[in-house]
Amino acid sequence: MAECFETREEESLHALLSQAMRLYFLRNYALLENKRLHPGQIPVLLELRQSGGFSQIELARRLQVRPSTMAVMLQRLEKVGLVRRHPDEKDQRVSRVYLTEKGDQVCRDVQDMIATIDRECLVDFTREEILLLKRFLRQIKDNLTAVCDGDAMPPCRPA
Repeated sequence: MAECFETREEESLHALLSQAMRLYFLRNYALLENKRLHPGQIPVLLELRQSGGFSQIELARRLQVRPSTMAVMLQRLEKVGLVRRHPDEKDQRVSRVYLTEKGDQVCRDVQDMIATIDRECLVDFTREEILLLKRFLRQIKDNLTAVCDGDAMPPCRPA
């Protein structure tokens, strides 16, 4: 296991990741404000655009959020006309969620916004540095997934 050698708190992994994620979130929020979207709703829209027709429970599992959180997100997205629900053909107790045409257009706009933020984040990075950064972030994600038993929701097991 690698040791952290930084002695100053502002250079710790915790501080740097926290600050970067906060700024990334704020930039997302600023660009999404006129679309009446919250950054947490982006993964839902992108997942539905990739392959719609998920149940609320399936979406919650795929995006690793609580079903109650997914229910609130879907209600808000439905209220602004970005998603619609239809009963499942085989099981009428289950509703399937799909993007509307408006939702699909918003998704395209969101993908453009993500590309803009990515460019802003990676100014002055070489292609090799970008590939390394992605590799390191995937490894951090994998390491944390392992200690959380693959579950992004608390509680993770203690160290």
